[in-house]
Amino acid sequence: MLAGVYKRLRALFSMPTPNAAVAWQAAEGEAHHAFWMYATPVNMLLGRDSFFLADPAELTFSDDESTALIDSLNQHYAGMGACFYLRNQVWFLGLDENPNITTTPIDLVKGKDVANYLPQGEGALAWNKLQNEIQMLLYNHPVNDAREAQGLPVINSLWCYGLGVSSR
Repeated sequence: MLAGVYKRLRALFSMPTPNAAVAWQAAEGEAHHAFWMYATPVNMLLGRDSFFLADPAELTFSDDESTALIDSLNQHYAGMGACFYLRNQVWFLGLDENPNITTTPIDLVKGKDVANYLPQGEGALAWNKLQNEIQMLLYNHPVNDAREAQGLPVINSLWCYGLGVSSR
């Protein structure tokens, strides 16, 4: 698929692959989990027959909104080996177990149909189920109700990428 082509091109042109574990540790985060991913809040736009990823740089939100959404996500996934964190306005997802997926960096997906960039690998089916649950939780969240009432784009999904292993 296209995601594999982009990964090969990144390697060919020596573009660094995002690694959330390294970023988490650089942000002075403790290694609570074995695996880390970026969990960037995004707005998925419905096209004629697919979803497109709006440019995350255009999606502004407050720390209070981030905290409220992260708190809800963490309540929902409590005890399931996954926890969301906020450091320096960057969202992280800590995982106790390897999700066994490969992902595509967000900068390669923005403005495009996401179908060709969804996670691949042995754990992709389980991961996509998790993503659907996250989208349902965000859809019904009071933060998004307030954003919609103000005419602001909603945060209706998370783009998770940059899987890295913690160096505990």
